[in-house]
Amino acid sequence: RVLNLNDNLKLRDLPKVMRTMLTLTEFSMAGNEIKSLPEELFRLTNLMKLDLSRNELDGIGNILGNLSRLTYLDLSSNRLWNLPWPALVKLKVLKTLKLGKNPLTNLSANISELSALEEVDLSETRVTMLPTEFLELETLKVINLTDTEILGPSPAVTEQGLPAILEFLR
Repeated sequence: RVLNLNDNLKLRDLPKVMRTMLTLTEFSMAGNEIKSLPEELFRLTNLMKLDLSRNELDGIGNILGNLSRLTYLDLSSNRLWNLPWPALVKLKVLKTLKLGKNPLTNLSANISELSALEEVDLSETRVTMLPTEFLELETLKVINLTDTEILGPSPAVTEQGLPAILEFLR
């Protein structure tokens, strides 16, 4: 139920055999030259862990929401400027979201709908402000902001005073 296709530098597409691997629970294709995600990937509805880091993705499809069992999603080290938040918020059991080393500039307020989220990696992104809705992520334990240009909490948080700011930075 685990398939690891990491570091096949010449691999630019998913193998057609993926259509038949419907029982996969973990799939890793890190360190390749994948530029787009084929629909076959989104038929793997039993996936719980998906690692597409270190590729050349500049977008991911709206049908990502079909992977409703995902608990771990690594999209770090790609070329993602934005994300399909309406699809992402369908990942209700997602615990780990790795977005570091992307030219990502902002996060949607809808991130608060990822109520199981425990870890978010935004390191080396271009995100400058976290949405106030981050306060609603009660399960969030780790947020990596290394080498970002976060300006601080939004004005809506700072208006609530020091306790809200400390809570925001917890």
